[in-house]
This record gives sequence, C-alpha cells and structure tokens, in this order.
Amino acid sequence: RMIVQLKSILPCRVLGDDLQGIFDFGNDLVGWDVVKAEFANDLGVLDTPHRWIKAENERLGRWLIGARPDFRQNREPNYDGSPIERRTLTYGNLSSELIGLTHAKRGRTCIIGAKAHPLPPAVETALVNKGYRVLEPNELSALRKVITALTEGSASARSDAVTKFLTRAYGGLPQDDKTFIRNLLAGTAQRPHRADRRALWERHRNGTSVALIQDLLAYIGERDSACDKLHESISALKCILEQHLVSNTDLKSLYAEEIAKRKYQSRSKVFRCIGSTLLVKGLEFDHVVILRGHDWLQSWGNHRDLYVALTRGSRSTTLIDLAA
Repeated sequence: RMIVQLKSILPCRVLGDDLQGIFDFGNDLVGWDVVKAEFANDLGVLDTPHRWIKAENERLGRWLIGARPDFRQNREPNYDGSPIERRTLTYGNLSSELIGLTHAKRGRTCIIGAKAHPLPPAVETALVNKGYRVLEPNELSALRKVITALTEGSASARSDAVTKFLTRAYGGLPQDDKTFIRNLLAGTAQRPHRADRRALWERHRNGTSVALIQDLLAYIGERDSACDKLHESISALKCILEQHLVSNTDLKSLYAEEIAKRKYQSRSKVFRCIGSTLLVKGLEFDHVVILRGHDWLQSWGNHRDLYVALTRGSRSTTLIDLAA
C-alpha cells in the first residue's frame, strides 16, 4: 500500500523476478498479479541472462528462463539435456565428493543446503577444514539463544545453552573434550588428570559463568583438532564477553551493539561458503552445489527455494540428490 501511494507522487517502476520471493515477513507476499495490475505500464521484464552471458555460459541462463513456467506451477523441470549437472550420492560419500568438486571447479563456490537444517556435522567440519565458511544470519541466531539463556534462564538452561552452542559452533572436538566441557558447565564434580583441565575445574567449580565461557573459548582455541564452524558467532561472543567483564554492561545490550556493528559486513567477499537459500539470495558465485534429500520440500520450503538456488551459479550448477 505504501509503494502504491508513492507511485502517485514519484516515478516508480517495478523490476524483478517473482520467483525470487522466498522471504517470510510474517504475512503472505503480495501476489504478482496484484503487482502487475498496479504497475501495468511500468513493469520491467528480465528476459536476458546478462550474468550468464558475461560468464560465457548463456546456455545455463537460457535454460533457467525456460524453466520458469515449471517452477511457477510448483513442479520439477525436466533436466534431460539441461546444463545442470546431476548426481545421486549417499551421505557416507558426501564429504569426499564435495571436496573433490572443490578441487575440480576453480572459482568462488557455494554449497547450498536446506534452510531448516544444517549439513551433517562431519560434512560441515570437513568443508570448513578445506577453507569453507558457514554463512550465518545477520542476527547470529545461535549466539542470540546463548545470550537469552545467560540473561533469562535457570542455571541448567544456561549450561545447556552454552553446551549446545559450543557443540554447534566448533567441529572436530574429541568426545572426552565434549564430556569435560559439558560437566564443567553443569558444575558436575569431576577429577581431570590433565593439568589444563584441572586448572579450569579448580577455577570454575560453580558451573556456567561469563568468565568460564571466556576461558572455554580459549581452551577450545588451543585444540589442534577444533575448527570454528560459526566463525561470526564465536568472534561476536568473544567481543561481548570481553566488554562485559570490563564494563559490566548487560549482555543483551552488548549483543545488540555487536549485531549493529556487523550488520553491513558483506557476505559477497566469501570465496567458499556453505549456506541456505535465505542466506545466499542476492549473492553470485562461479559454482554452486545444491544438496537435497528425498524430503527436500519439507526442509527446503518450496520450488521457489530450488529456483533461487539454481540461479546462484554463473559458470556451473550441480544438483546432488542424497539417498537415504
């Protein structure tokens, strides 16, 4: 309604692709028929695949344009003879196959999975160890859950939240480290034999605290096997904890300030990344690898999400169907 009012005051033209509408703002998106009716004389049509022409891959761009009617009818396009590379893999072969694709395809690469679930932890860890970055939402939702628990939760809720965060944020931690960290956060009595663990236990016998979390981040950072999968959340948490211990400012305020500082950092500079359709929409890559299981419509959303994923790569697009 606001845009319709604005067009009576200012010259206003709509230019876009209706199949890119995948965000949920709490209300249904405005129907494209409504847009066309309101802007009948000022509606641009995007029918030249400039990005793919520039990448010397016009065939892929033309195929995507030709596939639009199928996606609008919520049906799978026919991939026979298309420029889409298709493979079927089991989860057991996924890590090695993705690493092989990374070596075979030079250029900026994005692996796109379901928006409702992260990749299997072992696969994610293997990719991060090969230089991939896990894209995170602007609000760093994993970090937000920890901050909320630390400020509003019970003792058990705080320890559970921090344990879940550290398990999600880091890959490659041995099971004995995970057990030690969980027990330390819960304040469970234990008798560590290693000197570094014993020093942590003696300093933090009472369980979860800001000082303990800060020390645990340092402890995990010294583990050769650990890799930070949620790089932005870990970095932001370190800043928040340090500021809190210096100034005693409440954690929620520090979280809000940190998010505001990071809000406009560009994801487009990431060379290799892992993300969902919601996080990669609007970004462009040389190569895209799309992963989907047999139940992809439940974990992905709908055919528009698949269309968005297929349109992210300019030089190649690989669609991998994962067998159970």
